[in-house]
Amino acid sequence: MTLTEWQRTLHEHFEALRRRRSAISGDRPIFALEHGLDAGQRLDLEAEVRAHIAQSPPRTEHALPWIVYATELGYRY
Repeated sequence: MTLTEWQRTLHEHFEALRRRRSAISGDRPIFALEHGLDAGQRLDLEAEVRAHIAQSPPRTEHALPWIVYATELGYRY
């Protein structure tokens, strides 16, 4: 998946999570670790982020993949 596709996928996931959570308990925070990706997907996302950064700087239109990537790095630390 490209970073643009990751952005769309993660946006849809977090929007659905926000809708479900809001219906149950009101406006509660959503955390990046709630991305719902399995180990293989996390590896794929990491590879795509690293491939992208080798070619060009981060771009705001790919914010969610970068946030999830950074969150996973921090979590592992």
